Amino acid sequence: MTESAIYVTFSDEVVNAMQENGISVEMLLKAAKVEGLQLVEDPASNSGKRDIFMILLGSAAVVAVATPLITKVIQSILDRPIVTEDIEMTPSLDAGGNVIRDKHHQPVMTWKKSTKIDRGMTSDALAAKIKADKTGIEIGVGKS
Repeated sequence: MTESAIYVTFSDEVVNAMQENGISVEMLLKAAKVEGLQLVEDPASNSGKRDIFMILLGSAAVVAVATPLITKVIQSILDRPIVTEDIEMTPSLDAGGNVIRDKHHQPVMTWKKSTKIDRGMTSDALAAKIKADKTGIEIGVGKS
């Protein structure tokens, strides 16, 4: 790399979202259709600041083009709906709403399932958070 090489890192919330979704940096770059960035060992790894697999290095021109593309993919990852299924044991009810009991007068229990879809942050509420300094850029996403 030349003197104009720039480090690209990801905020903690982006790293966590990628890990939770099973997305590697390579997958992220492929989805963003970005080439010219390479994974490098974190120069600050002795201080424990960053995971060595979350640091990218590229020329200023590549980073300038890649940053909005990467941010768009990250926003789409974070904007996925979160589906949760609650399973709860409840007494069975008859048509009149009364608890059904067995021959020992114990309630007959059944599993009640309920599904909840949480949109989380919507794309309208997401905004890129890009921090830049002399040596690099940190890509993050937050509420606008």
